[in-house]
Amino acid sequence: MIVKDWIKDDVKSQQIDANFKEWHNTDEAKKYWREREAMSVDEERSSTENKESSMTSIVTNNNGLSTATGSSSCTVVPNTSEKIEEFFQKNISQPDDFDSYIVDDINYSKQFYQFQQSIFKQIKKELLTFESNCYQLLAMSSILLLTGNFPAHMISCFPTNTLTSLKVKILKDLRVGSYKFSRTHLIKILDPVQSVTRKETRREVASLSLLNLSVNETGITKKIILMFNNLIMQLPLESQSEDIEEIDLCSRFILPTLQSLFDEQFEDRNVFMKLSNEKNLECQLSQFDISKRRPDGQIRVRAISTNQMSTDGFMEAKKISEPKNHNKINIDLIRLGIFGKNAIDTKGLQAVGTNLTFYLMKKPTEDIYSMTELDHIRFPTSLNELKGLYGYIDNICDIMNAFSKECSNPVLKEAIMHRSSMMSPLLRAITSKSIDRKRKNSTQHYSLYTYLLFCT
Repeated sequence: MIVKDWIKDDVKSQQIDANFKEWHNTDEAKKYWREREAMSVDEERSSTENKESSMTSIVTNNNGLSTATGSSSCTVVPNTSEKIEEFFQKNISQPDDFDSYIVDDINYSKQFYQFQQSIFKQIKKELLTFESNCYQLLAMSSILLLTGNFPAHMISCFPTNTLTSLKVKILKDLRVGSYKFSRTHLIKILDPVQSVTRKETRREVASLSLLNLSVNETGITKKIILMFNNLIMQLPLESQSEDIEEIDLCSRFILPTLQSLFDEQFEDRNVFMKLSNEKNLECQLSQFDISKRRPDGQIRVRAISTNQMSTDGFMEAKKISEPKNHNKINIDLIRLGIFGKNAIDTKGLQAVGTNLTFYLMKKPTEDIYSMTELDHIRFPTSLNELKGLYGYIDNICDIMNAFSKECSNPVLKEAIMHRSSMMSPLLRAITSKSIDRKRKNSTQHYSLYTYLLFCT
């Protein structure tokens, strides 16, 4: 643009343009743009934190925890270490032998307590990061994150393979991996979808075929057919070249999918998925606040007889241009863990997420909230990508089956906090402000855009 608008000499203009293109492909140029992008992300985070904090640079939460939030470095006020120790003493205690989380003769409560103690020692020596220490940050709010990968620091506190064994048992109890969608119905769905992608028929004609197919079906089969119908009507023919912002990602791509899968009317309750800028209902009704930030979406259950509402799911979205921004992605994951923990404290499953990662959160004992990764599914952003969804149909059915089994209770119980969550001021005090996309991230899924969280 500068060459075109300001240099009138065509020869010089072409020479500068050629030099720039040659430099642009060098390692030096790539390094420059990476550093510039990192600086931009750092400035964005610093700006966000400054807006959240007061002009006095001191933030105090409901428990009186204070921390300095200057933009230049993560410096804590002198008494913050005392506040951290106070938090640990109040909320992280030796597990009760009569209420321990024991599976296959393994006492996970004691092992988790050892892990929490090791975190306390770690933060005395160094600041944690959102990229590499997601498990530790969740553990300080009594959340045990169970994914496919575990950091070495966490494994050292548990006997060999016990965490993997626990996750496998939870998935087995939920019968994840056992559901088989009808191949006959899958072929019937394939025909109208292929007709649209090949431009052999209009969307409306294909939609009519799918709606007719769904008329005599019920349950999960009907929902899968309606999901394809919604996607045929909503998705663009080809993927968009421009970046998709969060609100467009939620409203255009994710909401049609989730509504067709989770919206349902029963005799005693209605389940519906909505985009939201509201606090979840449990926060509004209770005396504690898990976060000032609202989830991007919620799955709500309304009891027909009493008109009472509860939240059975939360969603966070990240725009498509940020699949490698582990800092922002893990911050959303931590928030969702605390959103779900709050909902469980008032009543109890969870899932987190066009690539969606689903999590199930349960409270087996007073001292542990287990947050288990159920599956990671890539949903399409265009009709041309819709064929890729066929391979995930059984996985989607497994998740819907788990949601139906674990999230069926619409009763909103009175809030009883058993273990407090570590709030933003204290989290900021123990985490580094620096952002580095090269840091190892054990929770990473490539091209992760969105999180969805269910609550039983």
